[in-house]
Amino acid sequence: MARTKEDPEWEIGFFESVLKRAPRYIDVIAILGGLYTKTGRLDGGLRMERRMVRLCPRDATAHYNLACLLALTDRRAGAMKTLRHAIELGYIDHDWRENDPDLATLHDYPEFQDMINLLKVILSSRPFIMPAVLDYDPLILAPRSFPPEFTAIQHEILALKKERNAVILAHNYQIESIQQVADYVGDSLGLSYQAQAAEADVILFCGVHFMAETAKIVNPGRTVLLPDMDAGCSLSDSCPADRLAAYKTAHPEVYVVAYINCSAGVKALADVICTSGNANKIVERVPADREILFVPDQNLGQWVSQQTGRPMKLWPGSCYAHVQFTTAAIEKIRLQFPDAPVVAHPECVQAVRDLADEVCSTELMVKFARESPAERIIVVTESGMLHRLQKDVPHKTFIAGPTNTCACNDCRFMKMNTIEKVRDALKTLSSAIEMAADVRTAALAPIQRMLDWSKL
Repeated sequence: MARTKEDPEWEIGFFESVLKRAPRYIDVIAILGGLYTKTGRLDGGLRMERRMVRLCPRDATAHYNLACLLALTDRRAGAMKTLRHAIELGYIDHDWRENDPDLATLHDYPEFQDMINLLKVILSSRPFIMPAVLDYDPLILAPRSFPPEFTAIQHEILALKKERNAVILAHNYQIESIQQVADYVGDSLGLSYQAQAAEADVILFCGVHFMAETAKIVNPGRTVLLPDMDAGCSLSDSCPADRLAAYKTAHPEVYVVAYINCSAGVKALADVICTSGNANKIVERVPADREILFVPDQNLGQWVSQQTGRPMKLWPGSCYAHVQFTTAAIEKIRLQFPDAPVVAHPECVQAVRDLADEVCSTELMVKFARESPAERIIVVTESGMLHRLQKDVPHKTFIAGPTNTCACNDCRFMKMNTIEKVRDALKTLSSAIEMAADVRTAALAPIQRMLDWSKL
């Protein structure tokens, strides 16, 4: 019998495969730790909590959870030490329970009551708990008349581009210095068209790995470079090709609509590709009698389903950056700028989308900014988009959508590309994208279907 995502064993296998590809993906570590613990695999849960503490050494909750797992596995000395560290880091909120059953094995330790007393002293001396949203100055890009002057390294890149007969394509989330030297800056749909039409010998794609793969798929005769080959994508990693293949084997009738933020292997298994800019149009073209599986972003898929009225099965993936936006953070910034409308990307969770005045792709954010009568706009997506908006709509003010802990939201994968790496890629031509011919051919068909349908 085929397993489904409601089966804990299926879920564990799925998230284990994701973690192999993205070993620092914190959300997956947390989910997998919970699944291990729920199914009685305490040693597995303990491994995940230890990994979480290594990645987030100042996270009091991570230390508290590790203390509970250490106590449950009878590692009491380690549990006591870790619990004290959690309290020292500030684990004093309402979730603390003196009689937490997970800590029952520690109650006979004299030091345990000492820690309880320490906690009570801290609580009595502190009139409030740490706020859910930290205090920080908002990130604001004010209107400006002229862009920054080119640096020496940017001039060097322009010379190398001419020498190599190269075209530079950059995603909206790239840093400003990279966007400045690019021949085209845009979203995934626009970049796909540009990559297919490129006649240069070399395409230097400033984005993440799946984007450069897409350029190679649609233009195989060109050399396609990626400044940093480690610039991956947590969303893409959440849908391994082998897992999707297994699902299709168990459900051969399903019609797979794949968000372009996926690997070449997943694209090869899809019936059609979409971007956030054309997803509604693509889904509306799918035959009405076909059941749709939308991969890999469940938040975008949910939004598209709501917009089109088309029920869909949703793959349990998400963009780690966009899910960090919270209602508390957005409501706080709106109070600071009550005249500023909020425009949000559909990869955000529904609660955040519901707060927005407009939900759309990054390219449509430019259109919204141009047409809105507002002089200030709050932009809830990756912070690189603000540079594109400032360039194209220079007379308006743009405010970065914040998270609970930061005034802006950078994708660590997008920011792996630097202006120095762009130069070096053109110098050496060493970071070229390669893929098997059969995968490229299979992946081209659903991409071409998307490009054709988008023109109609």
